[in-house]
This record gives sequence, structure tokens and C-alpha cells, in this order.
Amino acid sequence: MLTKLSDSIRMLKYLVELDVSLTSIVELPNSIVNLKSLEVLKIDHSCIQKLPHAIGTMEKLEEIYGAGCEHLKVILSDIVELPSLRILKLTETRVENVPKLPESLVATRLKVLDLSGCETLKETLELSAFLSLEKLILNGCYMLTKLSDSIGMLKYLAELDVSHTSIVELPNSIVNLKNLKVLKIDYSCIQKLPDAIGTMEKLEEIYGAGCQQLKVILSDIVELPSLRILKLTETRVENVPKLPESLVATRLKVLDLSCCEMLKETLELSAFLSLEKLILKGCKMLTKLSDSIGMLKYLAELDVSHTSIVELPNSIVNLKSLKVLKIDHSCIQKLPDAIGMMEKFEEIHGVGCLQPEVIPSDIVELPSLRILKLTKTRVENVSKLPKSLIS
Repeated sequence: MLTKLSDSIRMLKYLVELDVSLTSIVELPNSIVNLKSLEVLKIDHSCIQKLPHAIGTMEKLEEIYGAGCEHLKVILSDIVELPSLRILKLTETRVENVPKLPESLVATRLKVLDLSGCETLKETLELSAFLSLEKLILNGCYMLTKLSDSIGMLKYLAELDVSHTSIVELPNSIVNLKNLKVLKIDYSCIQKLPDAIGTMEKLEEIYGAGCQQLKVILSDIVELPSLRILKLTETRVENVPKLPESLVATRLKVLDLSCCEMLKETLELSAFLSLEKLILKGCKMLTKLSDSIGMLKYLAELDVSHTSIVELPNSIVNLKSLKVLKIDHSCIQKLPDAIGMMEKFEEIHGVGCLQPEVIPSDIVELPSLRILKLTKTRVENVSKLPKSLIS
């Protein structure tokens, strides 16, 4: 029931942290700016409507947390004058703009700007001021349609999240973000990734689940030397580009294209030699895997559930690191010959595969097999179990 703070708070000259989260306080007293030692201010889920005037004079203030302040609509321009501010989290507020810094303050130390869930944020963000920014999180800013070209100036930015926004296209200046490691565009309106994305040497992870407008993976993407995770699930991607021979040692560890219902081309996999997980679950138009899959010597998990693949290539037995095979509700008619050679094979999941009627006798030779699920299939025989399943 706390609705007000006393002006006497200004006397607490050693106060380092103030937390009025989950209170009914509507306004902080202006005397708060006298707290010269204050480093952390927390107002999460309070009734505060605005931050104090002259907040920019609080030289030691490093962190402001205002998640869920539904009455907060404006970020005062004074906030950009805070010389020590590193973290500004105003998620799920009604903030509509981000103030522009004066030229004298372009070297602001702000490291994290989190405005996720600010559904009324609609102005193009002018980002040239936040030169020290390492994380920019705009997830859930549904009315945001564009990012400023000035984003290319954020040379320390390591993570960019524009998931669940109305942004259609990322500015090409994004390729200047030489420290960017993580790009999240899940369930946004983005139609394509930027040209020359292959020049982003430190980019390790791309998440694009549910981007219904995304149809093409640019060939440049295969030139990313540090890319480890590429998740483009529930998109309209129709192809996976082939790597040039000079780049067959790509470091990509996880390729997740699950539920890409338009994916129909045979995947050429010889380029992805470091792949550990290949997930094609729900790619209903996919009818075949390339024989080149046998070259993926580090592959530990393969998921072709809910696809139209009829037969796995025999080269699959060369996958000496494969531990998990998922073929649930696929059209696969039989497991590969010589499957018993796969020494590390631990799990086979084949629920609802209506075509296979025979379990190959080789399956009993799998020394590491722990789980064999062939429920709701037409299997008519069960070979002698491998020792790994009876011990």
C-alpha cells in the first residue's frame, strides 16, 4: 500500500540501491537526485509514471530496472546524460521513444538496452549515441517497423534481438557489426537476411523461428566462419545453399529447419562437416536425403520425423558419432542395411512409421542401443535383442 516516498530520502548520502518494485508509488521525489552514491534503481511493476527530472545528474547510477511499469510512457532526455549508466531495462512499458543523445555524450557507457514487450514503441531508434552497447533487445515491440541505419555504428554490439516485431528488413549497415555473435529475428516480419552477411566474422548464432516471410537463405550465409547454430524453423525456406569448396570446414554445429514445409530440395550436406545436430522434423515436402550425409562424422542427432523421406541412404552407417535417430511419423519403409556397425547408436525413435514391417537383424549388433521405440508401426517380428538392451 506504499504510495509515496518522503523527500527526506535525499539525506541518505550512502544509499547504493533503491528498490520500490511492486509498490503503488506513482512518482519518485525529485530529491532523489541528491543520492550521489546511488548505483541501482529498481521500479519494476510499480505505478511510477515518469522518472525524476534532473536524473542525469546522478553520476554513479549504473542500472535502472523498470519492467512492467505500465504507466511509464516517456524516457526523459536527461537519462542519456547519466555517465555511468550500463543497464536500462524498461520491458513491458508504454515507452514510445528513445531520446537522442547530444553529440557531447555519444560515448555513453550503456551496455544493455532492453525494451522488450514495449508494444507502443514505434519510432525508428536512433542508435548512434549508444556506442558502447553490447545488447539491444527489442523483442515484442510489435509496432516497430524499422531499425535506423545508425545501428551499424555499434561496434561492440554482441546480441541483437528483434523477435516479434514488424520489422521487414534489417539495414545493410548491420554487416558493420563486427562483434555481433547472436541475431534473433524469431516471429518477425523479416523477408530476407542482409546482403553481405557472410562478412560478419564473429556471428555464431542465428534464430529465425516462425519468420513466415523468409523464403531464401542467402548463399552468403555459408561464408560465416564462426556460425554454430542456424535455426530457421517454421519458415518458408525452400533451399539450403551449397558451400564453396574453400569453406567445407564450416563450424556450424546445429542446423534446425524443422517445420519448413516448403523445403523440398535434397540437402547437400558435404559442406557442414562439423554438424552435430541436423533437425528436419516437419519438412513434409522433403523426400530424400543426400548420400553426402555419410560425411558428417561428428553428427550425434538426426531428426527426420514427419517428413516424406522413404529411405535413409546407406551412407548413414558411416555416421560413427550418431547417438539419436528420430524418424517418427515419417514415410521410411526400412532401416538401413548394416545398421549394426553404428557403435555409438543409443536411441531409435520410430513412432507411427506405418511402412516398416521388418526390424533388420543387424539391429541386434548395436552395442550401445538403450532405447528402441517403434510404437504404432506394422512391425511383424522382433529380432533378438542386443545385449545392451537386456543387461
